[in-house]
Amino acid sequence: MTDRGAPLLTVVLPSRDLVGDAAASLIARCHALVASGLDVELLVVDDRSPVAREGAEAEPFRAWIRETAAAGSRVRLVVGDGVGVAAARNRGAGAARGRYLWFVDDDDDWGPDGAATLLDAALAHDADVVMADAVLVRHGRVGRAQVVADGRGAGEASGARVVEDLVAGRVSGHLWNKLLRRDLVVAAGFPDLLRHSDLAGLLRLLPAAGRVVRVPTPVYTYRVRDGSLLTGDRMRWRDLPDCLDLAREVGPAPAVEVFAVVKVAVPLFQDVARRGTSLPPSEAAEARAWVRAALTPRRIVATLRSGRPVAALGALVMRAAPRVYAGVYRRRRAGSVRPGRG
Repeated sequence: MTDRGAPLLTVVLPSRDLVGDAAASLIARCHALVASGLDVELLVVDDRSPVAREGAEAEPFRAWIRETAAAGSRVRLVVGDGVGVAAARNRGAGAARGRYLWFVDDDDDWGPDGAATLLDAALAHDADVVMADAVLVRHGRVGRAQVVADGRGAGEASGARVVEDLVAGRVSGHLWNKLLRRDLVVAAGFPDLLRHSDLAGLLRLLPAAGRVVRVPTPVYTYRVRDGSLLTGDRMRWRDLPDCLDLAREVGPAPAVEVFAVVKVAVPLFQDVARRGTSLPPSEAAEARAWVRAALTPRRIVATLRSGRPVAALGALVMRAAPRVYAGVYRRRRAGSVRPGRG
């Protein structure tokens, strides 16, 4: 139940070790949000950065938070446990006072316009979840920005229907282009995964959502950089198989068969290939063995019949000639990097 005087929206911002120009840019985004006139609070979860541990006051972003909070603004800082983004999001959801939550990252582009678009749609339709479009930019890569079109097909749907779309790959597993009712998030929680906890969290909470609204408007720009959570060397290979277990619990069987290929086995194999020697050999071998077992002929055929011939062909090559696939994947990935930017 929302407290009296509580805001309609809490923007939850996990942050860690942000300094320099990145901190200045984030301060500008946060200031624009709290000065926008929206009924919003900004809740920053400091995921136990060195600044938080040492108690230093000079770091610009956290200094701004303390000064702004002391002035009576709806800006609050809570300290996380330093064990990962899933725990930080759970801490933020538990401390939030808003009816709705919007989870954002500290190194992406977002602001009051996106917040207003999501909140207006939620209030107009009494929605449990709002999904909008977003833009994904891969730094240092050749090619145009990718549109994450979760807002396509504007209108209403049940949570159960959106689960089917999520498992079938018609909806992304990202959080930053979705507004979520706080009590749904608190009840479901984000699983303790190093990566892909956003996808796993959506698989948990969407079945309980009564009304989901789509808005075909970009509200967020996600910037993928080398060293980020998705592209860095840190990984726990069981995270994606754990997502598959959750999908089996909530998704229709035919769609789960395709999910196992397109959203789990193929990206897991690519992660292992990309990381090379940074992943312990025993873990890499376990992951490759799991992928081979997961890529059954039945699942590959189901992927082909679902209208994904390229994914089905890739899975077939991955299963029959994994070294060939890994070599081609590494060469294609290296060829997409702009010279001098890595």
